[in-house]
Amino acid sequence: MDRALPYIGDGLKPVQRRIIYAMSELGLSASAKYKKSARTVGDVLGKYHPHGDSACYEAMVLMAQHLPIATHW
Repeated sequence: MDRALPYIGDGLKPVQRRIIYAMSELGLSASAKYKKSARTVGDVLGKYHPHGDSACYEAMVLMAQHLPIATHW
């Protein structure tokens, strides 16, 4: 199997969970100061997700959209 499956408890894939965790460690929230997405992706790649940056960017874009996540995977 070459695709990660969502966790049944929250419906998030591992890369999505890693992005959210990295953003919380950086102190990013709706009221936080602006930071570039490259900072978040760099932290995710460096600490938690040793794959290409395109997977992280794609996951961030899909998470930011208002469409249901299930329709994209």
